[in-house]
Amino acid sequence: MKPSVKDLTLIRGEVEVHSKLLYVDPDTGFLNIVVLPTTDSKITPRSPISDYVGYAVSLVSASTYSNGSYVVVGLSDGRLRIYESSGSYQLKYIYSMGSELLNLITIPHIEGYVYVAISASGIQVFRVDPYTIPVFRNLTYLYLTTPGYIHGNVLADLTTIILAQRDSLIVVRNTDVAVKNGLILTLEDLIGRDIELVVNTPGGENIAGTLLVFKYIGGSTTSTLVDNKVLLHNIIPGVEYTVDIYPALSYIYSCSLTFMLRKDRVLVVLSVRNANYAVEQAPYKITLNTSYVAYSVKLKISDKFSGKTLIAPLDVLIDETPIITESLKNEHEFKVLYGVHKLTIKPSRGFENAYYEYTTELLIRESLEISVELNRVEYSVSVSVIDEYGDLISPVQVMLEGPVGAATPALLSTIIETPATPLPARVPYGEYTLTINPLNTAIYVPWTTKLNITSSQNIVVSLQRVKYSVTVRFTSTLPIICSYDLYANNTIVASNVGVKEVVVQLPYGINALSAIPRRESERACPPSKPITLMVESNTNVTIPVERKVYKLRIITLEGETPISNVEIRVFSAELGVIFTTDLTDVNGVAVLSLPYGFYRIVLEHPKYTTSEFFITVDQDKSEIVSLRPSLQTLLWRFMPVIAILLAILAVVIVIRKIRSILVKRLPAEETYY
Repeated sequence: MKPSVKDLTLIRGEVEVHSKLLYVDPDTGFLNIVVLPTTDSKITPRSPISDYVGYAVSLVSASTYSNGSYVVVGLSDGRLRIYESSGSYQLKYIYSMGSELLNLITIPHIEGYVYVAISASGIQVFRVDPYTIPVFRNLTYLYLTTPGYIHGNVLADLTTIILAQRDSLIVVRNTDVAVKNGLILTLEDLIGRDIELVVNTPGGENIAGTLLVFKYIGGSTTSTLVDNKVLLHNIIPGVEYTVDIYPALSYIYSCSLTFMLRKDRVLVVLSVRNANYAVEQAPYKITLNTSYVAYSVKLKISDKFSGKTLIAPLDVLIDETPIITESLKNEHEFKVLYGVHKLTIKPSRGFENAYYEYTTELLIRESLEISVELNRVEYSVSVSVIDEYGDLISPVQVMLEGPVGAATPALLSTIIETPATPLPARVPYGEYTLTINPLNTAIYVPWTTKLNITSSQNIVVSLQRVKYSVTVRFTSTLPIICSYDLYANNTIVASNVGVKEVVVQLPYGINALSAIPRRESERACPPSKPITLMVESNTNVTIPVERKVYKLRIITLEGETPISNVEIRVFSAELGVIFTTDLTDVNGVAVLSLPYGFYRIVLEHPKYTTSEFFITVDQDKSEIVSLRPSLQTLLWRFMPVIAILLAILAVVIVIRKIRSILVKRLPAEETYY
C-alpha cells in the first residue's frame, strides 16, 4: 500500500471467514476493495478491485452483511455504491443522496438486505435484494426530510427514525413494517397533522364539565372541556382515531366519532353516534354537533264520536317535521328531544275536510303519555224533498241519523210538507243514514240511503209514488187490427198492445192514459182520446179506439151520362154485415166516409143491372162505376121505334094481302102465238 492512501476501513460479516479492506487512493481517485484471507502466519490479499470514484472524495463509511454478499460504500459527496459478491465484488448500483453523507447503517435482521443512509439533507432506507429500492421517495424527493432538517438517526431494528429540526424532533415509527411489506413511502404519508375539533352543544347549553376521551392505537387521553374547541396533535395518516364526548348535562346525549386522515391527506369521518358533523379540509377541522336526549312519547288519538276508530288517516308533526304520515292507528310511540316542541296532528293529504287540525306545545323533560281527542269538521246540510212529478202531495218525515250527538249516533228529524220547508242541519264529517218516511204510505214509497258528508251540501230527494196495478182493455166498433203503445202522463208504460188487455203499474194520483198507434198502424188508426184516471188502488180501465176514416167517392155513369139515385150499399168484409147505404146525387156522385178496412160495394138501380166490387179503404179514394141498363129499360127506351116498325110491318102485310086479292080478280092475259 502507498503511504498516501486514506480512509482505511476493515469490515467482515458475522459468518464470513475473510475480512474486507476498503480504502481510497487520493492520488488516483480510486476506491479499492481487497479480500484478506488469513492464515496462522500471514495475511494474503485476494481478489482486489479498484473503482474510480473521483479526486477529493473520501470514504465516509462502509458496511457489509452477515454473509458478506453485499458491500455498501458511502462516499463524502453523498454517493452510495453497492457491490455484490460473485467471486469478486461487482458494482451493482449507485444512488446519490444529493448532499454530504453523514452516516451509513446496515440493518442485518430484516429480509432483503436493508441499510440506512443519513446525509446532510435527509435519510433514506434501501432494500438491496433482489434489486435496490429506496423506500422513501416520490417524484421530487430522494430521501426522507423535513423543512429545517439538520440531522437524523435510526434505531438498529429500524422500528424508529428520528429527524432533527432546529426546534423539534419528528419521530417516524414502524419503519420496519413498511420495509418488510415492500411499501414506497413519503414523509407526507407518515407525518402527523393537527386537527381542530369543535364540539357544539344543542340550544347553546353550557359545555363546561364535558369530558373528552381521545383514543388512539395503544392508548387514550381524557380531558375536561372548558370551551368547545380542542386541537388534536400528531394525527398520523392511515390511522383510525376515536373521540368520545360525555356531557355534564344528563339531557344531552353522549356521542362518539371515529375518523381517519387518509394517506391522500383527506380527512374522513368513518362513523358517528348520537351526533352530526361537518368536515373541513384546509385547515383540518371537524365540527361535532351533539344533541339532546330523545325521550319516549306515547300518543293516543281518539275521535270525539267514534272513539278509537279514526275515519281518516292522520299526519303527526313535531316542529313542522312529519314523523308519522297517513296512519289510521290511534296509538303511536316515538322519540322527541329534550326541550319545548310543537305537536301538530292533522288529516293527511286528501282528507283535510275530516278533522280540525290540533296543535299544542310539549315540554319534554322525561318520557310521557299524551291523549288527544280530535273534533270533526262540521258542515251545513240541507235536505229538501220533492215529488217525482212535481210538488209533494202528502207530508213526509225526514230523518238524518249519524254522529251528530256528543258521543253516540243521534237522530235529526222533521216533517216536510213542501219543498220550501227543508231540513236544515249542521253536522260533523262522517257517514249518515238519510231516511224519508211518508205519513201516508199509500201515496209514497219510503226511501233511505247512506250519505258521506265531506262538505256542505244541499240534498234534493225525489220521492217515488206507490204504484198500483191497472188493467187496461181496448174496445172498438170494428175488430181491433192496430197495435198501440200505451202512454201514461206522456210516458210509455206498455208497448205493442191492443187486442188483448194489459196490466200496467201506475203511480198514485191522476194519470192521463192514451193509446198511440205504432208506426206500422199509423195509417189504420188514430191516437185514442185521452182518458183521465185517478189511481188510488188496483183498478181497471177501458180505452175506446177507432179506425181512421177516409172518403170514398163513387161516380156512377152510363157511358158519359151520370146516373142519379143509384143505391149504394156498403158491406164490411170483416163483419159480413151492411155497414152503410147512400144514393148518388143528380151528378151520379156519392161521397162515403168509411173507416180503414176492406169493403164490398153493391150498386142497385131499378133501370140498371146490379153491380158490385171490393175495395180496400186505406186512404181517400175515388171510384168510377159504369152501369148497364136492364132489358126492360132498353125495351121501354126503344118502344116508339118498335111501334113504328110494327105499324110499317102491318101496312106491308095488309098491302101484300090486298095485292094478292087483286091478282086473283084480274082475268088471265091472252096468249098470242
